[in-house]
Amino acid sequence: MSMHLPTGKVFLALSPPSGLIPVWHAFLKGKEKPPLRFTPWYKLHLTLFFWAQADRDKMLRIHEAIKNIVPPLPGGFTSQIEGFHFFLRPQVLYFKEISVQVQNYYKNLSAHMAELPKDIRPEIRNEFIPHWTLARKFTPQVLEKNAAFFKQLGAFRHSSVPGSVSLYYSIDGIYEPHPFFPSMRQ
Repeated sequence: MSMHLPTGKVFLALSPPSGLIPVWHAFLKGKEKPPLRFTPWYKLHLTLFFWAQADRDKMLRIHEAIKNIVPPLPGGFTSQIEGFHFFLRPQVLYFKEISVQVQNYYKNLSAHMAELPKDIRPEIRNEFIPHWTLARKFTPQVLEKNAAFFKQLGAFRHSSVPGSVSLYYSIDGIYEPHPFFPSMRQ
């Protein structure tokens, strides 16, 4: 009898910058939110790389393979969120990360990730954008029907130091972080 190991999703991500969650909660307070599946505060992260299917053994192999290529965040590293954008596939609303430091960190890591063995290489797409997922089930109709909310969201700004760099393992919506480095926050 073979035993089927549960599979989940794996992603390399930055934990939220200091102060982002309370600022986001203050922004949402009293607003009529669109009918989306908003990301709970404890799952907010900046996705850098993504593996769609992995059991625990594969996740541990990924962790072992990348632990020496994932650099710590340099001093002065800052996340800069400016407004929002969305992917229509897979219907995701996200904070727009505009930090050149984040973009360079992602580009530098991309070259190393492309050299990993094929069975543990992340999904690398030319159009991929590191992003802070805010909600799922986004459609253009939601944007049209909730114009006032999205106009205000377009003006949302936040800049601060991200937390740790972690490999997250998610099964059935439960996130298990495997940090590479402690928080850079002071």
